[in-house]
Amino acid sequence: MLGKTDAEFEEKMVDGKVLLFTRNGIFQVRLYKGKRQYIYKSLKTRDLAKARELAVRAHYELEFRKEEQLPLQIKRFSDVFDLPPETSLSLI
Repeated sequence: MLGKTDAEFEEKMVDGKVLLFTRNGIFQVRLYKGKRQYIYKSLKTRDLAKARELAVRAHYELEFRKEEQLPLQIKRFSDVFDLPPETSLSLI
């Protein structure tokens, strides 16, 4: 990673499909989505053992979603439906 300090951590797991790393001391995971695309997710922990477990779990959840043809990422309502403030209640 660019600008990496000595205190940061990186570990590849599950045949390189999962990258476990830290950002500001908090563990993050990069999951291979396919077609040279990735999903980044915070694991919200500073504990290495728990981060490894959560990273592998996130990988298998993603694989399950792929097999069942479910959306790989869920968009928030606010990201999809963004009305200007003056029209938000006038539609009801």
